Amino acid sequence: MNGLSLFTVLALLLAASYLTAGVTADANSKSPVLSVQPHNHYRVLALGSLVTFNVKVSDFPAFDGWDIYVRTNDSVLLPVSIKIGGLFSSYYNATYCVNDNGFGCTIFDGPGVVHSSIASLSGDVNGTGILFSIIYQVQPGQGTPVVPFLDSVFDPLGVTIAHTTTASSYGTVGPPDFTLSVHPYIPPLKGIYTIIVSSVNGFNRTVDLSATSSPGLTLTVFPSTVSLGPANIGDSATLLLETNNPGTYTVIITGTSGSLIHSITLTVTL
Repeated sequence: MNGLSLFTVLALLLAASYLTAGVTADANSKSPVLSVQPHNHYRVLALGSLVTFNVKVSDFPAFDGWDIYVRTNDSVLLPVSIKIGGLFSSYYNATYCVNDNGFGCTIFDGPGVVHSSIASLSGDVNGTGILFSIIYQVQPGQGTPVVPFLDSVFDPLGVTIAHTTTASSYGTVGPPDFTLSVHPYIPPLKGIYTIIVSSVNGFNRTVDLSATSSPGLTLTVFPSTVSLGPANIGDSATLLLETNNPGTYTVIITGTSGSLIHSITLTVTL
């Protein structure tokens, strides 16, 4: 056998078989995905109707728990309840929070937010299935994204499993956008205001803030950039106004994100 022993030949054949199997497994492997189903619910239902969306995992390796938030515009879809799926025959329900009501709620909960956290008591599972279902009551609005955020699925060692997340929608959802509002600082301090930047329809970008005024006023905005995203649908900045010439001034506050530009006007007396 050209100097090769039978043992050497068998070893080489086993190694080749192992490597081939490894390559095949890698080629056929899929990336884990967490999604809300149905992907889109275009038909607007009658006021007061109930509609269900499922939070589902696909092609996940072994996992034994999750901690997941899902947000809607509650003036369109009002969360009513959570129903845990059948992947775990026994589990500990650490969080059941709907509209900031229930147990285990956090600072990220609030109107339109559903929050579920589960730990398996029956071992880990893998693959594809429904983690939980959310029952919503239809409100007068016409459309809303249904967006998972801070969505963690844990392996048996408690490590978060990397995955792709896909959202859903109900009705007709307008393009992503943001809004600006300005309010007196709390507690009230002369010349100090709070600028609130809010996400609309899943807006997930940064917004640059600036301010201009009639002559005689010095303006400072800090921070000058705020970030909005799935886990942060609102952010704020502070507007500081200073002058050596008391009087009434007009201030224009502008937010810019790419081609989106919004401005609001504030009249102040200092």
